[in-house]
Amino acid sequence: MPKQVLFICIFNIKRSVVAQHMLHHMLMRAAGDLASKIKVSSAGFVGREVSEWFKTNAIPYPDPLFNRAPPELIQATLSDRGLDISGHRSRPVDKKILNHADLIIPLLAVLKRDLIAAYPDIENKIVLPNELLGDGTDFLWEDTSAVPNDGRMFEFAHGNKEYVMAVINEIEDFLEKSFNSILNCFSGTDGNSPEPVSAQ
Repeated sequence: MPKQVLFICIFNIKRSVVAQHMLHHMLMRAAGDLASKIKVSSAGFVGREVSEWFKTNAIPYPDPLFNRAPPELIQATLSDRGLDISGHRSRPVDKKILNHADLIIPLLAVLKRDLIAAYPDIENKIVLPNELLGDGTDFLWEDTSAVPNDGRMFEFAHGNKEYVMAVINEIEDFLEKSFNSILNCFSGTDGNSPEPVSAQ
């Protein structure tokens, strides 16, 4: 059975989708048929702390909340890199999705807290990006001060080319640096576990 990596952001239309498709592309390029041994997916989660932050800042939720395509700028930027995400539709995480995953990577620290609070039995397989890197890296994609904390947030986060490019580049850099750490999360779990290799 292939191992399952699950990326989670809030609405599953930008950060987690980018990470999903970039990691899959890296696995496809790597030696050892890794793409058949590790499957990558993504989902969104709106937990208690996230909900409180949206309420405090009077930021309305998108409607519909899920079943949405990624923003056009995100699609175009990834298309320029040979990645087609036009068929993606956002989905909310649920217990079945979480149980199916072997490694869960929430792209925000607040999501890790919210997920463990809602699903405490997943704690042993959930890890943050900076935990995979083994350092205290601060990511632009987590920095709420980098976007308007009001009703303009989505327009900026999904439509400002400089910001979008910076976030996508940062996700790519994170995945390249953490590629072997992700593989190592599966080492020793069964006889078919992938061995660390270069993502290049």
